[in-house]
Amino acid sequence: MNDFNGYNSKSSKAKGIIGTLVIVLLIGAVMAFLAPKALEYIKIAMKKVDAPTNEASQEMVDSMKQEASNIENRWQSIISENQKSVQSVALSPSTIAYLEDKDNAELMEAELEYIKSFDAMMEDNSCTILSGTDGMQVLRAEGNLVDIGDREYFRQAMNDNSYVSDILVSKAAGTSYVTFSAPVKSNDGKIIGVVQRNYDLFNLHEMLAEETLSDASFMVDRTGFEAANSQYEVKPEDANDWSSAVFMQSDSKEECYKIDTGNGERAVYFIKDDTSGWTICVARALE
Repeated sequence: MNDFNGYNSKSSKAKGIIGTLVIVLLIGAVMAFLAPKALEYIKIAMKKVDAPTNEASQEMVDSMKQEASNIENRWQSIISENQKSVQSVALSPSTIAYLEDKDNAELMEAELEYIKSFDAMMEDNSCTILSGTDGMQVLRAEGNLVDIGDREYFRQAMNDNSYVSDILVSKAAGTSYVTFSAPVKSNDGKIIGVVQRNYDLFNLHEMLAEETLSDASFMVDRTGFEAANSQYEVKPEDANDWSSAVFMQSDSKEECYKIDTGNGERAVYFIKDDTSGWTICVARALE
């Protein structure tokens, strides 16, 4: 009897241990499944900050809105300046003459000097490049000539549009840039080539650093890829992907949200720029 009772006791303990192990394993499996989702939630979950609240006063929201608006105005000025630049090159008689007779060494030399002087005048470490209608680059002050026929900015220019690209990465230099493009037309209105300007995104980092009063600000392109940040220069390999963030999914042109970063909550005010399709974000810690 004692042996039977002892067996039951041991059996009960064994069953209890096994049951505990099963529960632990089940919890572990559930946590393993949920952990990535929890991290993703921390990364992107935001709630709208409506009117004055304990977290964000109306004064704070208004301040962030003004800050984001100032940055958008600076970005609009950069866009306008570069679009005028490529259009100016496109309308230049020397550009038209060269693209109509690309084998003429004298015309090529004159156009190359014009492009060099143009880039030097802009003082933004960016370059102007000419391409033929087949998408092959034909003239640039430095770097290798490459085929851009598959690039959206080339296709847009060939469709008679001025265009602001998403973020592009130079395979040779490993740097990020945005391209402004426009068609070059002959005197009879036929498109004979494309002029592009590769604008160094380090310029946007410097602009954000000058304009930002909050903890941080950043800009993302149409795809949600981070173009520039006020706190540091964005390297292509380290750029954040914000494509799943609420400000990328929202239909609103501008709004203020609250985000839990895992290290405290922040208010984020965003504005979507109509000209480029890019989004400007300003972030400030909530106390």
